[in-house]
Amino acid sequence: MYLSRIAYSPHHRAEMVKALTAHQRNLFNEHEMIWQCMPQDQDAHRDFLYRREDSSRQPFYYLLSARKPENWPEFLQVQSKEFAPKLEPGGHYGFSLRANAVVTRKVDDSSKRRIRRGIVEAKVDEYKQRFPDPQDRPPSAVIHHEAGEQWLIKQGEKHGFRPLVLSVSNHQYVAYQKKGSGAQRQFASLDFDGVLEVTDPQIFTEAMFTGRLNQQQGAPIVRGLGRSMAYGCGLLLIRKA
Repeated sequence: MYLSRIAYSPHHRAEMVKALTAHQRNLFNEHEMIWQCMPQDQDAHRDFLYRREDSSRQPFYYLLSARKPENWPEFLQVQSKEFAPKLEPGGHYGFSLRANAVVTRKVDDSSKRRIRRGIVEAKVDEYKQRFPDPQDRPPSAVIHHEAGEQWLIKQGEKHGFRPLVLSVSNHQYVAYQKKGSGAQRQFASLDFDGVLEVTDPQIFTEAMFTGRLNQQQGAPIVRGLGRSMAYGCGLLLIRKA
């Protein structure tokens, strides 16, 4: 695996502004830009996870991939290194995650059909049922944190970690429209930051990402947490706590 940092070149500000404007209108444009950085193989499946960081003076991207990036436009700068973390059971790590976190529920008791709901929207629905008067409900930040904490605890039980310290923030809706599709879609994302404990290093590593091949289909297995992993979600970054 390779961990890369992709930044806009300071010598191509006009191209950066143009790209960011296009990405804001349609996240699919950002997805395509990241694809262009990868080796050009028509038979390749998406074998990477990425996330945009907006905290610095100008945005940049983290990219975790099975193949090393080797083809990018001149307005981007890419730095890559091999990524092979050695994790110990019980180890504590700072973490950062942007996720499209959802829950799946039955439409009603008599139907087998399921629907997906963002965890924040689902939690708001719960509070509306319990407290019809809006004044009796907790603030939005409390609802966001409660929904995020419950979801991440369940993810940890499945993927070999346990959250110890957690901050949930930046609930936002993002839109995308695939080429050739007239319908614009959107999803909600949340940012999770804090400290976690690794309970099963092997399962946890696979949750972050694995480029192992599916033996039956020959396609790379791309894992992450949550959904919308083609659009900047699901990448779990860790550092020694």
